[in-house]
Amino acid sequence: MTKIIPGILEKDFSEIQKKVQLVKPHVDRVHIDILDGTFVPYESFCNPAELRTLPITLELHLMIQRPEFVIRKWGALPNVDRLIVHLETVSNAQEILHLIHKTGKQAGFAVNPESRIPTLQNPLRETDMMLIMGVDPGQSGQPMLPDSVEKLKEACKLFPEKVVSFDGGVRIENVRVIREAGASEIVVNSALFHAPDIAEALQYLCGQ
Repeated sequence: MTKIIPGILEKDFSEIQKKVQLVKPHVDRVHIDILDGTFVPYESFCNPAELRTLPITLELHLMIQRPEFVIRKWGALPNVDRLIVHLETVSNAQEILHLIHKTGKQAGFAVNPESRIPTLQNPLRETDMMLIMGVDPGQSGQPMLPDSVEKLKEACKLFPEKVVSFDGGVRIENVRVIREAGASEIVVNSALFHAPDIAEALQYLCGQ
């Protein structure tokens, strides 16, 4: 069964807290987007001291240029078990993997819609998971780009032993296609938090 991970992109910590409380009875982890304006022209909440107080396991999606300078800071949080960086932001993927693993966290690489999977095979084989973006990163609520499902299928075929996650544009109307494409995990933001009943939405999204 595909795992649904609530995605949170907020500027205000109180909004993050509210969303965590909404989903905490139903999930064991959340996906938090960290944007500092260097990789995409948007910013989000970026205070590690407050994120460490959240009572749930976090995976952090670092939409940050030159993430090697902040990995130690984010990797020090005890409630974080996975750090995801964009391959497009790094010059040495092996170095990034080493830095993340040195913090004791799982390492993930995100792949933007315009990036081609075949050119990224070697570094991805050394990572713990990969994240296929269904939208251009930086804003929630965007429609899923039409070619992203084919890229997801390709990634699942190339890396059958890896966790392959999908993030962006997920809706009640298209989640079945994403599941059938082979996603191990699906990050869901708007379709989950705008649902009238979060528990029912989670059941439907994961295919129960």
